[in-house]
Formats: sequence, structure tokens, C-alpha cells
Amino acid sequence: MGQIEIHTLGGFQVSRNGEILKGFDSDKIRILLAFFAVEAPQPYRRETLAALLWPDANGTESRANLRWALSNLRKIIGDRGALCPFLLTTRQTIQRNPAANFYSDVAEFLAQSQHSLPNPAQLEQATQLYRGEFLAGLNPKDSLPLDEWLLLKRESLARTLVETLKTLSQHYQQNGEYHKALPHARRFVELEPWQEQGHRQLMRLLEATGQRHAALAQYQQCRNILAQTLGIEPETATTELYRRIQNGSPAPASHQPPPLPNPLTPLIGREREFEQICGYLTQSNCRLLTLTGPGGIGKTRLALEIAHHLQAEFRQGVVFVPLSAVQSPAGLLPALADALNFTSRGQGNPRSQLLEFLRDQEILLVLDNFE
Repeated sequence: MGQIEIHTLGGFQVSRNGEILKGFDSDKIRILLAFFAVEAPQPYRRETLAALLWPDANGTESRANLRWALSNLRKIIGDRGALCPFLLTTRQTIQRNPAANFYSDVAEFLAQSQHSLPNPAQLEQATQLYRGEFLAGLNPKDSLPLDEWLLLKRESLARTLVETLKTLSQHYQQNGEYHKALPHARRFVELEPWQEQGHRQLMRLLEATGQRHAALAQYQQCRNILAQTLGIEPETATTELYRRIQNGSPAPASHQPPPLPNPLTPLIGREREFEQICGYLTQSNCRLLTLTGPGGIGKTRLALEIAHHLQAEFRQGVVFVPLSAVQSPAGLLPALADALNFTSRGQGNPRSQLLEFLRDQEILLVLDNFE
């Protein structure tokens, strides 16, 4: 049996050796095949699958429905008598064969989206693989559990796409490749129009590509969407960006931050604290974490080890900000700007420009000697 290709992003299509396979008796059978294609190749009990597909039927009826669905499915994909079938079945369980020769666009999408920069080719491929919502157009009638599974899978895959689009658009923007960043930023806004971060990035990109009027129109579109869907006004950051573009003020300049200092000694005996702090900092709701202790106890050494370990977790990396020479609160802003290689422009407020620059960054700032 040749390779089975299962495409479920943007619809449903199954083929073998280039021939599209037809004859599925219902959407539930299509979804059953998709379930085995995207979930882990582990045994699933027949009664569990029957309850997922036909929750309102009694046990005998739902298991009979599953046998019928499985027979239809295996006939279509040519599983009967195959030397290496797609499905492995027993009287109690069904699972995908780990050795099965098949292609899944979902599996390929997830694999490509896991690649990291600086080479964006794999991430670009991931965005091309996502042609639309998972199993778009399929409607599992009379099954709330199956509806819930579909919803969770769709949300998870869409979230992966959004994160990939954000990574690509920010990568191109930082490299000055604004025209390459634009389509990814637009798609992000289309997928999550309530996210002001996406609107702000799109406004900046439109401005950077000479489309000032389009940038101003994007603000009005953002404002209308928020008013109609959430009944709120745009955030201050969005309005301030709109006013800056409207007034023709130059955008704040920024450069890549310098590399982190290399520790001169190994980290010994701090494994528990290291794991605990890394766990905290990778949680989306952790905005501030303070290390306290007597001088000389090793706070800076621990912070540097964590900073190096977590660089790949933040899109704009990790920036070390030494504050030992800062003698007053007024010196904090220049120290931050210096560490970030950030230069304010024009007559605008330097603090406001720095905050605007940082607002949409995914960056970890390590403020050393903050006391």
C-alpha cells in the first residue's frame, strides 16, 4: 500500500499515490480518520471512541456504529489485508500504526513551526501549510464531546499559527525587511482582530513602507473592531502611535542589544533555584521576578545562567542591564536605553519613546544591582 496523504487544514482530503479517496459515509468517519492522524499513536479503547462519536446512544448501539464506521474507513484507505496497515485493531482497542506510511499536513505544520530563527524558511513553510481552519466545513452532528475536541484542536493549531506569524513579522521588521513582514502582520490581525499588538505592528510596518495613510486607516479599523466586539476604546499605546504617525514624528530608532556577559565560574549547588526560576519566567503571567539576598551570595551569577538558558524563549532575547553605576532613579532610563542600544529621536519624550519600543517586545530584562 502506498503512502496515505491526509490533509485537514482548510478542509478534508485524503489521497493515496496521488488518487483522491472518496466514499466516506459521514463527517464523523472523516473526523475519525483525522483523529488518528493528529493524535498520538496510542491505543484507544473502543468504548471511549464510541462515546466520543455517539455520546447519546447506548453502549451497544454506539459500539455497533463504531464497527460500521471503522469498516467503512478501512475499506476506503485500503487497510484490509495490508502488510503495514494504517490502523491496528483488537477487540478492545484501536490505534494508529506507528510504522504506518502516511503524511499529515498537521504533523508537518507543527514540525516546521517548531524551528527557530535566524533561518525563517521552515517557519515560512509552516504558514503556507496552514491553508485554513482544521477540518473546516465538517460538522459532527449530535456529539458535544466531538465538538469540544474539534474546538480545542482548532484553537491550538490557530494559536501555533499566530505565534509563528508573530515570530516571522518581528524577525523581518527587526532586520528592516518591512515588505516581507507585512503579509504576516496582516494575517495575524485577520486571525485575531481584537489583539491591539497586531494592529500596532501593522501600523508601524505600513508607516515604514511609506503607507502613512494606510497606517492611520488601520487605527480606525482597530478602533471600530474594538468598539463593535468588546465595547472598548484602543489602549493608550495604540492611540499614542496613531498620533505620532498623524503628526509625522519619526519612529524611535533601535538596534540589536549586545550579547550577554559570559560567566567566569560554573554554577554549583543552585539547580533547584535554577529550575524554579526558569519555570516562573516562562509563564506568560510572570512580568516581574526579584532575586533578593545578601551581597556576594551569587545572585548575579544565577541570573546570568538563567539569562543564557532562556535566550531562545523570548523573541527579542535577553538583555543584561548593569545598574551598579546608577546612583539615582533618574539614571535608570539612560541605563536601560544604553543596554538596549536604543536611541530616541526628535523632540519627543525619551521615556515615552522607550516605553513604546518595549511595549510589544517579548524580551527579558535582567536588571543587576537594582537595589
